[in-house]
This record gives sequence, C-alpha cells and structure tokens, in this order.
Amino acid sequence: IVSQMSLPDLAQEFGSLIYAPLVAALLLKVLLRVLVAAKWYVIVRIRDRLLSFWRALAVHFVGGAVGTVLPMVGVDLTVGYAYYKRSMDAAAAISSVMVDRLIGAYMTILMAAIGLALAQENLAAVPGLSLLTIGSVVAALLFPFMIAVLVRFRRILVQSWMPKKMAQLLREIRIVIGDYGRRGRAMLVANVGLSFATQFVRVLSTYALALAVGSDPAFFDFLALVPLIFLALM
Repeated sequence: IVSQMSLPDLAQEFGSLIYAPLVAALLLKVLLRVLVAAKWYVIVRIRDRLLSFWRALAVHFVGGAVGTVLPMVGVDLTVGYAYYKRSMDAAAAISSVMVDRLIGAYMTILMAAIGLALAQENLAAVPGLSLLTIGSVVAALLFPFMIAVLVRFRRILVQSWMPKKMAQLLREIRIVIGDYGRRGRAMLVANVGLSFATQFVRVLSTYALALAVGSDPAFFDFLALVPLIFLALM
C-alpha cells in the first residue's frame, strides 16, 4: 500500500482529515493511558501504600512507548520490571500485572459480548455472529470458574513437572494474590470498574479516529469489533 502512494496523495489525505474528532481521539488516548495506570495502581496499593500514582502513571507512559515496539507485552514487561526494581519482589511484580491482566481480559470479553448483542442487526451478514455472541457471553460467565479450577489443581501441576524455583515463585504469587483477596477487595472492585471504563474509552478513541478520516460507522459495530480484535491480540 505504501509503495503505491505518492507524497501528494498522502498530503491530500491528511488535508481531508476532520480535526475535531482527531483531537478528541488524541485526548481519549491520553485518558486511556491514565485509566490503564490507575487500574494497575489500585492493585499495587493493596500491599504497597508508598507508591505514588504519578510514579505509576510515568511508568505506564514509558510502557506505552515500549508497547509500540512490542505490542501487547511492552506495557506488562515495563511495568513489571519497574515495580520489581522498586520492591525487589518478583512475586509481587508478576502478581500485580497478572491480576490486572486477568481482570482486564474478563472486562474485554464482557464488552465484546455487550457489543455483539447490540450490533447484531448491523453485523447480521457476518457468518456465525450469533454463535460468537453466545460464546462471548458464556466465556464471560465461565472465566472466573476457569481461574478457580486452575488454582484448585495448582499443587498437582507444580509437583508433576515444574522446576523448584518456578514452583517456589508460583507459591509466592499465590500468597500475594491471596493477600489481594483478603485485604483489598474494594481495590479489586475498583479495578473491575476501571477496566470496564478502559475498554469503553478504547472503543471511543477508535471510533473517533474513524470519524476523523471521514468514515461514518455505526458505534455499536465498534463496540463489538474493537474488543474482539483486542482479545485476538491478547
């Protein structure tokens, strides 16, 4: 595509942009990064009361830059490593990212299910849409039970094939996650709400970019497809 475009054509395309939705999309991207930092921050604060939100926000902005080179994993690697250097606690660093990612995946599935249900009429021509909608709803409902099953049989998995250092790290992660459940239920609920808001803002920013290039898509289509694409990338 790039090889077939000339500079005048490219300049003409940029000249035809609608700047109001473009500015809105950029502002929503900033808000998205703030929400991503906030939902991780509330989890870390369960055990680390000294971490400031501004520090967490700075780390996530750096992680966002790394994420342009390493999509999907750049933020997790940056945040996990930064917190490990601060706490020197590998289990706490991994657990904070793991729990945040699991709740985020659950909220993404839920957002996709809602979007598919609302956009079913617009996307009726997509093969298997009804089945995909039902599958998303079922996955959203069963996701917590799948995690519970994995936790229930962790000892069998650890004793059967995992190296001792990995098993020890998993035991420490289990302890940290247990602390989250005992001491920070309100924070976990806050993370759920922030995760849902994050997914909605991600949809809004993508929709605003579509408006900026002169497209006129149905919003519910984006509400369905953006979370599905994000899940595929995950």
